[in-house]
Amino acid sequence: MKPWPRALAVPAAVLLAVLAACGAQQAGSRGAHTRLAAASVPAFGHIFVIMEENKDYSQIIGSSAAPYLNSLLSRGASASNMDAVTHPSVNNYLADVSGQTYTTVPPAVGSPISDSCTPADSGCSTTATNLFDEIEASGRTWGAYMEDMPSACYTSYSSANYVERHNPVPYFSQIRDSASRCANDKPYTALAGDLASAATTPNFVWITPNQQDDMHNGTIQQGDTWAQSNVPKILSSPAWTTQHSLLVITWDENANQNDGNHIPFIALSSDGSIAPGTVDSTHYTMYSFLRTVEDAWGLAPMHAGDIGASGMAALFTGAAPPSPSRTQTSPSPTQTSPSPTPTGTQPPQRPLRAAFMYAWYPENWTHGGTYPASHWRPVAGYYSEDSKAQIERQITELNYGRIQHGILSWWGPGSKTDQRVAPILADSAGRDMYWSLYYEPAYTGQAALSSDLAYIHSHYASDPHYWVYDGKPVLFAYTRSVSSCTDVANWMAANAGRFFIDAQVFAGYRNCAVQPDSWHQYSPATRSDDQAGYSYSVSPGFWKYGETRARLARSVSAFRSAVAAMVASKEPFQLVTTFNEWNEGTAVEPATAWASPSGYGQYLDVLHAYPTN
Repeated sequence: MKPWPRALAVPAAVLLAVLAACGAQQAGSRGAHTRLAAASVPAFGHIFVIMEENKDYSQIIGSSAAPYLNSLLSRGASASNMDAVTHPSVNNYLADVSGQTYTTVPPAVGSPISDSCTPADSGCSTTATNLFDEIEASGRTWGAYMEDMPSACYTSYSSANYVERHNPVPYFSQIRDSASRCANDKPYTALAGDLASAATTPNFVWITPNQQDDMHNGTIQQGDTWAQSNVPKILSSPAWTTQHSLLVITWDENANQNDGNHIPFIALSSDGSIAPGTVDSTHYTMYSFLRTVEDAWGLAPMHAGDIGASGMAALFTGAAPPSPSRTQTSPSPTQTSPSPTPTGTQPPQRPLRAAFMYAWYPENWTHGGTYPASHWRPVAGYYSEDSKAQIERQITELNYGRIQHGILSWWGPGSKTDQRVAPILADSAGRDMYWSLYYEPAYTGQAALSSDLAYIHSHYASDPHYWVYDGKPVLFAYTRSVSSCTDVANWMAANAGRFFIDAQVFAGYRNCAVQPDSWHQYSPATRSDDQAGYSYSVSPGFWKYGETRARLARSVSAFRSAVAAMVASKEPFQLVTTFNEWNEGTAVEPATAWASPSGYGQYLDVLHAYPTN
C-alpha cells in the first residue's frame, strides 16, 4: 500500500492539514507508481488546460456572449454534465491537480481552506502528492503559465490582476521550495517562446488568465475575446500541428452555488480522437478529468477523489488517428512503378531495393517513459500495425518508393513483432511486396538459434510473399546475434542450408573462413554505406528521441545524392535504413515535417525518381 502524503508540519495555529478518509497520514515521500494506460483514453503527447472562473454551464454553452468559445464546439466536444468539486476557488484548483480537498485547523477546525490563505502565509501549504509530481516522475514535463504573475512561483496574495488562489503550484511546498521545479510556474508571457517548437512545449500546460480575462472580475465577452486571441496560438503551434495533443477549456466552479456546481467543459484534440460536435452527457466531476490525464499517461491515482473517479473515456472516439486525405498530383504507384509481378511470383534477381521495417507499434510510441518517442510525427498519426488499413497503406507507400522487399524486425516466437508477421504476409496478397525477417535476439547458444530458425522456416518460409533469393528464403541477422567469425560459423551450422543468410558486417568479416550468403551494414547514422559485391545502404537521417541533436541531420538533397550513388553502384541488395524506425528518427515513411504534393513525402519521392534498373 502506498503511503498517503501528510501536511507540512507547522505551528498548530496555522496548520494546513490534508483531509483523508483514512485518518492520520504517515510521513515520508511517495515513490513513483505507474499502471497501464486505459486503452480508450489516447496517450497524448501534450495536454493543454485553460482554467476560467465562476460561470455556470448555461452562461457559456449556447450563449451569444461567448461566440468564439461556442465555435470551438464544432471542432471538438462538450462534457454537458460536468461538476466542479467544491467552493471556493483555491480548493478547486488544489483538488483538480491532487485528487482531494483541504481543511484548516484552527481557527475553524474542519472548515475548508480559505481563499485568503496564501502560500506566503506560514502553514498554507502541503506536501501532498500532486499531478506535477506524477508528471515529473513519469519522465514528462509540465509548465504553469499565469497571466500578470510578476515572477516565477510568486507567492504573495495578488499583483495587478493576478491572484495566488488561481494558481495551485505554490501551495505544494515540495515545488515551491525547489528553485528548479518552481521555475516551471511562469508568467504567461513565457508561453509564446515555449510554444516555438514541440520540443520546448511541456507535455502538460496549465494556463490561468488574469481576473479580467478569466471572467472572475471581467465579463463573459472579455473572456471570450481573450480566448479568441490566445487559443489560436496553441492550435497553430508545432506541439498541436505535429503532435497528438488535447486542449481543455473549463471553469473552476460555477456562479450559482445552489446548482450542483455545473460548469462548462470544452475539449479539442489535434488528431481526430475527439469527433467534432461531440456532446458527452456522462456525469463527471473535475476528478474525472484528473483521472483522464492519469489514464492517458499511465499515472497512478493519488488520493480519494481521483481514485474513486473514472476517466472520461466516452469523450474519445477510441479510433486510431485518421490519415489526412491525400491529393495525388503524381501518378499512383501502380501506374508509375514497374508492372507488378503476379501474386507469389518473385521479381527477377536484378538489383533489389529493400527497406527495414518495424512492426512494433503502437507499443513503441512510448519508450523510456516518453510519448511520443519520436521527434517527428507520421502523417498517418501514431498508428497501430494491428490495423489492416495501415499495413495496406504502408505497402502502397513502399511500392511508390520502388521498394518491393521489406525486412521486418523480429524479436522471437510469440513477440508482438512475431504475431504481426502472418497478417502482414496475408495483407500482401495481390501486391508487389515480399518480406524477410531481421533476426534481432542475442545469441544464447546453438539450441535456441536452431529452434528459432526452425520456427521461422515452418511458420513463414513457404508463404508466397516471403522473400526468396537464389532459391532460398532470405533471413537477415543483426550484429547482436552475429558479431564474430565464430558466430558466423555457428549461424551457418544452425541454418543447415535452409535460408539465404545476410549477416551484418563487423571488423574483419571478409576474412572469416565460413561465410554467409551475403553481408549488409545497418548504420543509419551514416548517410550511405557500400559493402562492395553485397549491398549498399542509405539513410535519410538519424535523430533519436530524447537526444537534443541529430547524429545525422536530415537533408533531402543529400539523400537524393546517396540514392543516386546507390542505384549507380548496381549492388545486388540496395537497402533503405529505414522505412519506419521512428524512435531513432530514421524513417522515410510520410511525416508532416517532409510532406510533399504527391502525398508520399519527399524521401519516398526521391526513391520513386530513381528506379533500381
